Amino acid sequence: FFETSAVLICFVLAGKWLQALAVRRTSEALTKLMHLQSKTAVKVVPVEPTKNSSKFNPLVHPFSEAVVSIQEVVKGDILKIIRGASIPADGRVLFGAMSVDESMVTGESMPVLKSTDAIVLGGTVCVECSINDDQGNSGASVGAAFVEVTGVGSATALAQIIQLVQDAQTRSVPIQTFADTVSAIFVPTVCLISLLTYMTWYALCSSRVVPSAWYEDLGEDPTTFSLMFGIACLVISCPCALGLATPTAVMVGTGVGAKVGVLMKGGEALEVASKVDSVIFDKTGTLTKGKPVITDFVRVDVTRDKSDEELLWLLGCLERTSEHPLAKAVVGYVEEHLGGGYLEQKPFVEPTHFRALTGRGASGLVLDTVAVAAGNRSFAAEQRLSIPREAEKAMLEMEFLGKTAILVAVDSIVSLVLGLADELKPGAKESISYLKDEMNIDVWMVTGDNGRTARAIAAQLGLPSNRVVSEALPAAKVQQVRKLQKEDHLVAMIGDGINDSPALAEADVGISVGTAAEIAAEASDLVLVKGDVQDVCTALHLSRAIFRRIQLNLVWSLLYNTLGIPLAAGLFYPFVQMRLPPTIAALAMALSSVSVVLSSLSMRFYKPPEVFGRRRRQQGRLNWMWGRTASGEPSDSEGSGELQQDLLSNDFLSHVSVSEFTESTAVVDNRTSVEDLNFDVA
Repeated sequence: FFETSAVLICFVLAGKWLQALAVRRTSEALTKLMHLQSKTAVKVVPVEPTKNSSKFNPLVHPFSEAVVSIQEVVKGDILKIIRGASIPADGRVLFGAMSVDESMVTGESMPVLKSTDAIVLGGTVCVECSINDDQGNSGASVGAAFVEVTGVGSATALAQIIQLVQDAQTRSVPIQTFADTVSAIFVPTVCLISLLTYMTWYALCSSRVVPSAWYEDLGEDPTTFSLMFGIACLVISCPCALGLATPTAVMVGTGVGAKVGVLMKGGEALEVASKVDSVIFDKTGTLTKGKPVITDFVRVDVTRDKSDEELLWLLGCLERTSEHPLAKAVVGYVEEHLGGGYLEQKPFVEPTHFRALTGRGASGLVLDTVAVAAGNRSFAAEQRLSIPREAEKAMLEMEFLGKTAILVAVDSIVSLVLGLADELKPGAKESISYLKDEMNIDVWMVTGDNGRTARAIAAQLGLPSNRVVSEALPAAKVQQVRKLQKEDHLVAMIGDGINDSPALAEADVGISVGTAAEIAAEASDLVLVKGDVQDVCTALHLSRAIFRRIQLNLVWSLLYNTLGIPLAAGLFYPFVQMRLPPTIAALAMALSSVSVVLSSLSMRFYKPPEVFGRRRRQQGRLNWMWGRTASGEPSDSEGSGELQQDLLSNDFLSHVSVSEFTESTAVVDNRTSVEDLNFDVA
């Protein structure tokens, strides 16, 4: 009997050791994040300090460098980054260019190019870098880049990520309350059951209800025989499995979330997110990129005496003087399409007689001879420009699709119509489709834009008009959240974490979409580091996966104890004439705890949902149904072309109301209003 107690203790200690080993692995993701923090940095000190660090040029100005502890680095210091080095702190690229591996912070596997003035995050790795001479000659490149520190210590993005993960791992999930309640009464209950087991068997043996052969064949007396059942019953019970069911799953799940760029601020948000059935998206900056870009380039001049390149160059010369967001978008488009080679041979020139009307357009003389004007209808009327019917149709078509239309005239002849829009983020349409079709979530879009623009974006996303709320101020977004909550929906609000903060705080789950530099959005419960729309699917899918794992762990723990305790108490002994030795009961107890932890550790193999892969599979099925080959697959542009033809029908032109072409985003200034309709149609 004495060896039984020794073996029993060994099994219990071995089980505790395995449990501690497994639990330690649940925080492996957090440990990896901590290891990203660099211990040293190469600090650069110019020999002749300049008041403005932006003017520092390491190829021109002499400097000294020294390896210092990361604790000695302060905001404003200049650090030298070489290939393969971990960036010590958050900063701004001062000189040079780097390809940075941000996978451990954002989950993005491809290196990201960081040029001058780009933001870099501490803990990311420089995989390639170079600096060029002040003339831009790549032949004089050096394998290093220089960064000005903007954040150190707890102010860095990496430190905030670590803090968020730690907080999420230590906060309890509401379902944990159930496990804690059961565990609190479990031990005294099991002790009582063990005592009753011993007393019952001893009473049965003493009253001769139990045949004496049962214990005499084992060489035991009634006391020992009864005591073995009581000990086995006590040992096999395992409150640890119940206690570990929830926290281990949360620890592993939040670590996995951090790895794929989803930060969870607490266990409560995790549980609620797993039950979300309604999602509200903000539009600008969440579903769209948040800044206008050129989407359409339509030539409408008949003579075409100037090439596209000449037109773009003239337009670039005019717009580069303006600070308007639309002008910047135009200049960016021009520079991208002309290329550096063209602009080196023919750089932009300063326009003369430049005149800009706020919210309408601008005009000027290029090379003192060519009159260039760009603006909306109101500006065209003021310039007494005759708008060709082809240009009018193009503008109406663009405006119906929620775009801003700009007329470009050269020497008083309208030659070009440009369409500007806030483009959808990559994966936005696929993500909306996945949420609706695969996760059965009701998707809404609430935006401050006008109804025309909101419906146009919704059509691109595949959202019905009754799931779109336009011209919504922050208070209206909160009201929409409350409305759905009153209908017994669990609501998740997805926004950029700034103007959407009231709705983010009001929703059952607030999800902030932004870059790692914005992860401290206080109003949100979940933070998507990369800012990709498809990460919304990942966040909700991962929350469901974690909660299912918690439920599975709890069911297994309860089932184990429900079956194990009666088995150890000898409930089936009269039928099988076999009992569970205390040593085996101890081993079963240890394995039950380890099995729960291993179940949680299996979450490390979690794979985010294939949002894009699903669309390709669906398209493949459609192609098969319609008997098309891959080469005959219709593209989005083809579909929009059919829509464009419908829009240009006489019926559309007869009832379209241009008075709706106003919105509250950056492209507000060039919208058409009723007062602007004083123009001539050639």
